[in-house]
Amino acid sequence: MIADRKKDKDWIKNRSIQNNIGNVKAPVLMAYGMDDWRVPPKHGRILKRALDRNNIPNKLIFKANEGHGYRNEDNVFEFYREVDAFLEEYMK
Repeated sequence: MIADRKKDKDWIKNRSIQNNIGNVKAPVLMAYGMDDWRVPPKHGRILKRALDRNNIPNKLIFKANEGHGYRNEDNVFEFYREVDAFLEEYMK
């Protein structure tokens, strides 16, 4: 669903991670393409700061020349290596 910022203000507010950060109990891995227009990388930085303030373990990954989802094969493999390491660290 694509929300309308004016009409769906309450819906967006109720589902915003920033407004629900206290409910996050698990470590968070975030991956952003630097060319993503759907979810701009600045949102990752904002979320990381909120997670850090709440002492929630997290890792933020940025890849240049990628949009919403990684397409470059090297970046895809690197992403899955990061996922594997993240799960290895936190799935004990």
